[in-house]
Amino acid sequence: MPKVSVIVPVYNVEKYLPECLDSIINQTFSDIEIICINDGSTDNSLKLLEKYALRDSRIKVITKENDGLGRARNTGLEHVTAKLVCFIDSDDYFTNDAIEKLYNAYQKTKADIIVAKAQLFKDITNEKIDVRGWSRKYKPAQEIFNRDECSEFLFQLISQMTHAKMFSVDFIKKYNLQFHKCRMHEDLTFVYSAIAFADTIYLLDEIIYMYRAFRVGSLVSLNRNKSDSWKDFSLAFNLLKANLVNNNLYDLLFYTYCNALIYIILGHLKNISFKNKIKLIFYVRKNYCFLKELKHNTYKNNKYYKLFKLIFWGVCF
Repeated sequence: MPKVSVIVPVYNVEKYLPECLDSIINQTFSDIEIICINDGSTDNSLKLLEKYALRDSRIKVITKENDGLGRARNTGLEHVTAKLVCFIDSDDYFTNDAIEKLYNAYQKTKADIIVAKAQLFKDITNEKIDVRGWSRKYKPAQEIFNRDECSEFLFQLISQMTHAKMFSVDFIKKYNLQFHKCRMHEDLTFVYSAIAFADTIYLLDEIIYMYRAFRVGSLVSLNRNKSDSWKDFSLAFNLLKANLVNNNLYDLLFYTYCNALIYIILGHLKNISFKNKIKLIFYVRKNYCFLKELKHNTYKNNKYYKLFKLIFWGVCF
């Protein structure tokens, strides 16, 4: 039985897939299985996967009808045989010792979740633009911690991305964690629910994942400016709220939940057309009135407080 399972959802990424797969099979930590989910690709991605599988017996190729990134990851979880799992998107790649660092951190702590960092870089130019994963600003004093040590800023501490994280498979099964189907934010409910439920979390101060941003044709770029794109984050946060309520954690995590929602709303407003900005503002006024009642000091960012005053008091921008 392998020690770590790596899940790779694949959809029409023939240009980037070899770099991704090479970064996995050449890891310094070799005791892994590589579960590739071909999500109905129409380009040469499946042929590439089959070629790599012939070269490396650790690669399993599973083909399914196209049903979205979240469902592809769920399919991967159904085939996991290791006790630990991590995820990589097929247009990204690992640093050469990524899994070794994650695994060693797990061996040291036995934490439910290990959270490392991802380097964002621009497609084509390779310009490095940001590092994500977890925020030093909100880092608890404890080396190993859970929601109780950072309940007011848990979702600001750790990013919603599945990238650069390692999860205990037993922990995932215990809470029946799954990804939901949507065009964007398919990882938000899974990750935020996981870090809310986890008894032990460890932050690894290492960049182990290279995230390709602003790729033309990516799911994010294709869906960001659709007229109802915000319905995806609305679904994600509704599902997250249900998970928190069902586990008696919503009251404890209410303020970090609100701030995460605010951050996503403003991110959409920044990146959509003026016409869609107006639609989203009215959608927020109708569906998120409770945000209007938040006190100034509950906002993690003073600028966000001012922007939401504009949204709720009738000024559009």
